[in-house]
Amino acid sequence: MAKLFEGARQNKKFVAKFILFALIFWLLQFSFQYYFAVPNEPESSLFKGAGNLLQTSLVRSLAFSGATFFAIALLLSSFFRWKPNYAKYWHVRRSLGVMLHSKLRDRKKSGESINFGNETASIKFGWF
Repeated sequence: MAKLFEGARQNKKFVAKFILFALIFWLLQFSFQYYFAVPNEPESSLFKGAGNLLQTSLVRSLAFSGATFFAIALLLSSFFRWKPNYAKYWHVRRSLGVMLHSKLRDRKKSGESINFGNETASIKFGWF
């Protein structure tokens, strides 16, 4: 049985490059949301309170980054099925899935802190 993070420990250079890629991608998404998308939205669609431009941009950029990583991971799964000789790059698809999880987790936590003011006792089941 494979040990946890065994592949990541063997290929640290790839993991570091992929984390850097994911961070740069998220920063590009955040800057797009902050400077172009969110300022053109009506006030009713933004979070209430001070700093709603920053808060809305943060939550949207994390959600869209996670959704993009998810879509690319699904497309790579199909591509590997149609072109089996490229299946040796399965670790890229797995890394995209890990980044999906981390971006959506960060989105959930930032949304909780914005909407509930860090009062996790008031969070209802099923909210995401």
